[in-house]
Amino acid sequence: MMLFQFQNKVFKFRDAISSDSNAVAEIYNYSIPVGKATADLEEKPISYFVTLISEHKPATNPFWVIVNDLDLVVGYISFKNFYPRQAYKHVFEISLYLHPNYQGFGLGKIALKQAHIASPSLGITILLAYIFGHNINSLALFQSLGYEPWGLLPKIANMPEAKRDLIILGINLI
Repeated sequence: MMLFQFQNKVFKFRDAISSDSNAVAEIYNYSIPVGKATADLEEKPISYFVTLISEHKPATNPFWVIVNDLDLVVGYISFKNFYPRQAYKHVFEISLYLHPNYQGFGLGKIALKQAHIASPSLGITILLAYIFGHNINSLALFQSLGYEPWGLLPKIANMPEAKRDLIILGINLI
C-alpha cells in the first residue's frame, strides 16, 4: 500500500480486491456515455470487474484502486500486457479512471507518477496509453508526464456521435 497526501487529504493506492468491483464498475460505467475514455458503448456488469480484478497479479500486472480518506474508491489504475509475446514482456498498457468528482484536480498526475515509480520493480520499462484524439484533457495529462505520440489509428472507433481517432502515447521509463 502506498500513501500520499493530496489537497490536505490522505489517499492510498492498494491492490484491488473483489469487493472493490462495485466502485470500479461505477467509475468505469460513468465514462461510457461521456464518450471520451472507452470504446465500450454499453455498461459492464459488476461480474466483469470481479473477473478483471482477479486476473491481475500484484507482482506482475497490478490493478490498483485509489482510496480517499473515507476509505472510498475514487479511481483506479490497471496494467495490461501489451502483446502476449516474450519480446514485449516489458511493455504494458496503462489505464487510469477517476470518479468524476476527482477529475481535473491533479490526482491523475499523482497516480501516473506513482505508476512510473513502481513500474521498474514490476519489470515494466515501457508504458502505452490508448487515448481518443478528442480527449484533450487526458492527452494533456499524459503528455505532461513525458508520453509522446507513438501511433495514430484514424477514425477507428465508431462512436455514437462520430468516428473517433485513437492516439497511442508511449513512454520509455529507462
